[in-house]
Amino acid sequence: MLSRLRIAEWHSWPAVQVAAVRHVLAALWESVLVDGEREPDTVLCGLGNAEGDLQPYLDAWAAALTRPATRLTAAMQLRDLLQHGCELRKGRRRLTNSFWAERATQAEQVLTWLFSPELQVIVFAAVDSADDEETLQVLADLDEAWRAGVS
Repeated sequence: MLSRLRIAEWHSWPAVQVAAVRHVLAALWESVLVDGEREPDTVLCGLGNAEGDLQPYLDAWAAALTRPATRLTAAMQLRDLLQHGCELRKGRRRLTNSFWAERATQAEQVLTWLFSPELQVIVFAAVDSADDEETLQVLADLDEAWRAGVS
């Protein structure tokens, strides 16, 4: 559904409408990071089909990892994407959701972020500040997924 925004060339709409759409997209993404009821891969792929630049959404995900109230859910979502939404095929990492096929630039942006040293530093800092076993286990799972290259 979000790809229809791109087809409608929403970036060329009046500035107030573009801002309203971006506000709705940001709220949708924040709900994914907070409530954990939607699969991050599905929503992020939808966003990637609507937006040219996913960095604001990836930054929001990284920020959610730093906040105690959202750390566990954001880490679980990240683990889910690494374990179920990525694969290694012919020596290259790729996102498995087929809707990324038409958005190679955005898919590469997500993969670069997923395996970036900057994200790993954020996760390792979260380990230092986590104070419950469930969060620590999820963060350890992330480290294991990175060490494996892709799950």
